[in-house]
Amino acid sequence: ISNWDVSSSYSFNEMFERASAFNQDISDWDVSRGTTFHKMFSQTTTFNQDVSTWDVSGGYDFGYMFNGAAAFNQPQIYCKWQQSNSYFRDDNRGVCTGTISCGWGETECAATAPPTPFPTHAPTATPTSVASATPTPDPTPGPTTTPTSVASATPTTDPTPGPT
Repeated sequence: ISNWDVSSSYSFNEMFERASAFNQDISDWDVSRGTTFHKMFSQTTTFNQDVSTWDVSGGYDFGYMFNGAAAFNQPQIYCKWQQSNSYFRDDNRGVCTGTISCGWGETECAATAPPTPFPTHAPTATPTSVASATPTPDPTPGPTTTPTSVASATPTTDPTPGPT
């Protein structure tokens, strides 16, 4: 496999995905025409070869390339490949978490807004006695589990056929 001629290949998409016993030296491959490397080594649980010398300058999709590649421990590739115009999904390898910072496209590492406190509105101690002019923006998800002790002034237009 190390002697394969892949120099005319454009897509390496999912090439070794889920190849659980794959750990061959492919560092001499000419992948310079490659554009997509999406999931190339995804779930290859034993793969741990240095591919940092590859020319991936024409690549644009590196999404999940090493996702689930549990044995892969070659962090130098992220800085050697520096593709500022490329799509790269972090795969929890540090590119977007701040432990590796070396030129990948910022769109993949954009910060998200912090979550809002939950719940956003505190409930009142007792329900209001008068209906509001506008409906509440946060209605309860469903009826209460216990029946009310006082009958409503207006009966429902669609009563249930019997007690529940």
